[in-house]
Amino acid sequence: MIFTVVALVVIIIDQLTKYLVKIYMHQHESIPIIENIFHITLVKNPGAAFGIFQGQTMFLVVVTIAIIFLLVGVYWKLARQNTILTIGLALQAGGAAGNLIDRIRFSYVVDFFDFRIWPVFNIADIAIVVGAIIIAWQILVWPDEDKSQSTNHKVQIEPLETINCKTEVGKEEQETEVGKEEQDGKI
Repeated sequence: MIFTVVALVVIIIDQLTKYLVKIYMHQHESIPIIENIFHITLVKNPGAAFGIFQGQTMFLVVVTIAIIFLLVGVYWKLARQNTILTIGLALQAGGAAGNLIDRIRFSYVVDFFDFRIWPVFNIADIAIVVGAIIIAWQILVWPDEDKSQSTNHKVQIEPLETINCKTEVGKEEQETEVGKEEQDGKI
């Protein structure tokens, strides 16, 4: 449930902001929010991040669909019991779906956050990056959580009992410690 809600919220916010930028701005029009630092600039990106794969829309659509299926599969197999990992995967799936919708509808992705020293990006890109950070953090922390949880588990061990056994060693009787199962003839 959390996975679906987070992914849908990302898609809705992403598509709404892209719609507003598209209807109120022209290609490469820029509105300074903080002069020379942060602008809203409409860019129609026919490629992927940092301008790679320009004009390779069909390839990017297929890869994005495969990635979304992979993210849902990882969620289904590993993350359903881990809320933090679920949120990270959902952010990535929602971001990927948001950009996929653009590629299918327009053959390009609408970008508009412009920090002037970095390529222009959008809400979907932010969700993908934040999701990746959350997943990386969870992977690095997860083993520690498993260790701390394992110390809380109690293991019941049956006590060893001492019984007398005759052995051939020097024809003396020796005391030997064996578990109850061995004593009962189960081993």
